[in-house]
Amino acid sequence: VPSLWPIPRPLDVVPGEGVAIRGRKLLLGASAQDVYSDLGAPESQCVRSGGFDAQQAEFDHSRSPDYYLNYPSLGIDVLVHGSSHTVSRFVLHTNQPGHELFCRYSRCFYSINVPRPKRPEPSAGSASHASSTLETAAPIASEKGALQLDVRSSWAEIKQKLDWSVAEPFDREASTPFFGPTKFYSSPNGAVFEVMSNGLIASVTVCDPSG
Repeated sequence: VPSLWPIPRPLDVVPGEGVAIRGRKLLLGASAQDVYSDLGAPESQCVRSGGFDAQQAEFDHSRSPDYYLNYPSLGIDVLVHGSSHTVSRFVLHTNQPGHELFCRYSRCFYSINVPRPKRPEPSAGSASHASSTLETAAPIASEKGALQLDVRSSWAEIKQKLDWSVAEPFDREASTPFFGPTKFYSSPNGAVFEVMSNGLIASVTVCDPSG
């Protein structure tokens, strides 16, 4: 079986916690100033569509729209809470052909470290038929023996390695008929995978699993 094609130094991801890039950690809840410090000024900025009720904000002047800091050359968008100006999610783009955002972002070469399933020790005199269970979330530093998921991993591989009980996906229609719809699958530990009809990953969102 041929080996997977090599990738540049990846951006390390810990679902539900944050990312590490350029030797610096950026965590969920970090300030917008932290993002500017670590990544530099964004190449563009936009208000999150569908995430702001202008009519309600008219009566509550403390509310501000959430906004994205866009770094297309890195393949990253950072969503910032409009009122607290803290990071609420990272969106990592894979620049897959056939996706409506193809060539609008560079490919983000992410790597997700997943602890290997840990089987309990069998009790004396009896065979163990216990199912695999995942250990606690890995730190951003790569753990020895951890399973690796990266931009080359298909959705089928991801499901197999993580052994998730996946809920019904959320469908998103493309903005033009030329592009097919994608499905979003949410993991229990704070990662949302956008999956194309061919089984390839279009984006990974790192967010707080509690909502």
